[in-house]
Amino acid sequence: MIGIKHPAPYRERMMAVLLDRRAVPWNESYYPRSMNRLSPAVRAKAIEIANALLESGREEGSAIRIGIAKAKVWAVHHGVLPDQGAPRRPRS
Repeated sequence: MIGIKHPAPYRERMMAVLLDRRAVPWNESYYPRSMNRLSPAVRAKAIEIANALLESGREEGSAIRIGIAKAKVWAVHHGVLPDQGAPRRPRS
C-alpha cells in the first residue's frame, strides 16, 4: 500500500518510555504547585503520601489531593498544626 506510513520503531519505544514516566515522584525541591502554601513539615508528609499513592497506581491528581488532606490530618494529630475543627456555617 502506497501512502500509509508506519511509525518508526524508535517512536514506539519513545511513547512507551513517556507513558511509563507519567507518574514522576516528587521531592522537596520538585512538588505540585498546590503544595506551595503548606508548611515544610506538612509538605514533606504530603509528598511522602502522594508518592506512595502514585506507586500503588493512583492517578496523579487524586494522589495530590489525598496526600495534602492526609498530611493535614497527620499534622493536627502530631501537633504540627493547630486543630481548626469543622468549618462553620454562617448564621442566617
